[in-house]
Amino acid sequence: MATRFPNLLVIPTRDAVLHEETDPVRVARLKQKIVREGVLSEPLLVAGMGGNKYVVLDGANRVMVFRQLGIPHVVVQAVNYRTPDVCLETWNHLVCDQRFRWHYAQPAKRFTLAEADQMLPFVNAYRGRYRFYRVAGDELTRLRQPGASCLVVFPKFRPADIIRFARCHELIPSGITRHLIAGRMLNANLPLIPLRRRTTLAVKRQWLKRWLRDKLQERKIRYYAEPTFMVYE
Repeated sequence: MATRFPNLLVIPTRDAVLHEETDPVRVARLKQKIVREGVLSEPLLVAGMGGNKYVVLDGANRVMVFRQLGIPHVVVQAVNYRTPDVCLETWNHLVCDQRFRWHYAQPAKRFTLAEADQMLPFVNAYRGRYRFYRVAGDELTRLRQPGASCLVVFPKFRPADIIRFARCHELIPSGITRHLIAGRMLNANLPLIPLRRRTTLAVKRQWLKRWLRDKLQERKIRYYAEPTFMVYE
């Protein structure tokens, strides 16, 4: 259970370092949405990696949008990788198209950490061409998905692996790491105008403090301790 208020910061966009590739289609769609609405819906989720740099745990496509728009600063929620409030999980890919078979004798491709540089080319061979699903299981026979042709099993990543990928600028496929964060801030809708301004980082951090203070005073920030199910229209 989270007991501390989210640690929100304004950082230079250039200091948000990616560990995974971005999706050009999603970036283009997200860029249109951000420009149209003029807000950052949620702070980027980051962890410190030393040298005033932060590895992006969730929000790679938003970072790319900010870079393309030339917005110099971005709001992040910084978390401590060493606390139990941060859980790192790994998704696998189930390719469901009989036209894609990496090896007819072996229906599953299992990567090791030593093969991290091979993951991206392999995934790019089916991403955008064949239908696939993110799955938690690692046994093809148990998934029982019609048309399944290949199960791609990624290694169980550790926080140290994610930081290493970022430091070495070694991108892994998008969407295979999943960070579960206790006390994550959602639906913040932070305005872009203060972040676009050519003012100092200190001035923008003062703006964020005022923004948070006003939201708290207006009772517009609520904390839900219990796990919930949400139904969307």
